[in-house]
Amino acid sequence: MKRFCILAVLLLCAAAASAQPKKVSVLGDSYSTYQGYNPEGYNPFYPDAHNDVANVDQTWWSLYIKTMGYQLEKNNSWGGTTICGTGYFRRDVSASNFISRVEMLGDPDIIFLFGGTNDAWAGAPVGEYQYADWTKEDCMNFRPALACLLDKLQKTYPKATIYSLLNSELREEVNESMREVCKHYGVRLIELQDIEKQNGHPSVRGMKSICQQVIAATGYPRPDLTFELWPDGAPSDNGLRGEEKDYGNHVSNVTRPTLSVFLPEKPNGLALLVCPGGGYVDVWDKTEGYYNARWYTGQGIVYAVLKYRLPNGHCEVPMEDVHQAMAILKAHADEYGFKKLGIAGCSAGGHLAATAATHFTRPEERPDFQILFYPVISMDPAITHGGSAFYLLGRNPSQALLDKYSNEKQVSADTPPAFIMANSDDGLVPCENSIRYYEALRATKVPAALHIYPTGGHGWADHVNFAYREAWMHDLQIWLAGLQH
Repeated sequence: MKRFCILAVLLLCAAAASAQPKKVSVLGDSYSTYQGYNPEGYNPFYPDAHNDVANVDQTWWSLYIKTMGYQLEKNNSWGGTTICGTGYFRRDVSASNFISRVEMLGDPDIIFLFGGTNDAWAGAPVGEYQYADWTKEDCMNFRPALACLLDKLQKTYPKATIYSLLNSELREEVNESMREVCKHYGVRLIELQDIEKQNGHPSVRGMKSICQQVIAATGYPRPDLTFELWPDGAPSDNGLRGEEKDYGNHVSNVTRPTLSVFLPEKPNGLALLVCPGGGYVDVWDKTEGYYNARWYTGQGIVYAVLKYRLPNGHCEVPMEDVHQAMAILKAHADEYGFKKLGIAGCSAGGHLAATAATHFTRPEERPDFQILFYPVISMDPAITHGGSAFYLLGRNPSQALLDKYSNEKQVSADTPPAFIMANSDDGLVPCENSIRYYEALRATKVPAALHIYPTGGHGWADHVNFAYREAWMHDLQIWLAGLQH
């Protein structure tokens, strides 16, 4: 019995340790600085009167940490510093270069190395490739210094994952040197593209772009647990054969539908089942699902992403997966700490979510609320998304079937409250879809909020550069808070 108790305690400790957020350290130059977040005596660039980055939450590293649900361990970034020992005006800066600061990163799980910019701008000599026995003189040159730096980082932090970020618009010999040396040490190099800058440094839009590119390269937030929807086999067949194809940010030919659940530390009583879009031919589960998970869990919301089977003309198939996912979540409602379960969807996933909100036949199938991002709503050829209609209903569907899956025609007084977002300039799914749905909800006195933004196009749920990202998040957060009462 005593041995059993000790084992139980050890297992609980291991589970608690695994639940701790990952710790991130940054070793960088002015691109990664912010006053008050770097060691005392260092030279921060931000904030700057000629750059619109006005608070630390707008920096690329803070955006990344918040999006991923991680925590900052150390930010050892210093404006104007180089990786090698040669600085501006050929000064010897060995005392403050990146190599000199290797041991100042704490105990990180992830290290971001963001340097090389000043080496390029200062015209530091690149030297020859050298992978051992470095002297101070060797490290006055960029290539041996970078090799020495990566070697020291790997030996000092053997358990940490190291990523190197490469600024855009540097001279090619620096770019090629970064590629070659990172390849030698097996360090992932993230080559940044199209970074908007003000006063030579990333602007707010530039910071968002860096964050988005880093997330795309390093991976999306990981769910706390994943359920197979139909471990004993699905109740129907959509006729698709072959292997499921996972492209990293989306999936096609789904053969193994799953429910990936992200749990909040402090549940607030709400849960959300998310149906990513993809025109009913793909499921963009990472970009329109996983990407924003920590924003929701940070508010206390249980967040679940559905990788659903695609219809292939069998329109009932995706809805079977929605209902099964709802049943799984509700079976764990007390355990996860929620009383209301809503549904959300993007694009064609918005059509699936709206279908769930208007086609339920039993109380347990009814969502408590719905959130729709640039949704397909109607099958009316004048405004629908042709690809979604084709893959859902097949070729030449009857008018009765078109009407059935035109969700603006299926609204009733029992349809759950809705929060809808769209764009005036969406050329893929016209905002008339959202407008018609809102008007139908309003006509039946169902509480609904409609937000139509002037620009942004389609597919922006994960876009940190979307001009109205803060706006939709602010408004949706207020709306969600009202559901707790």
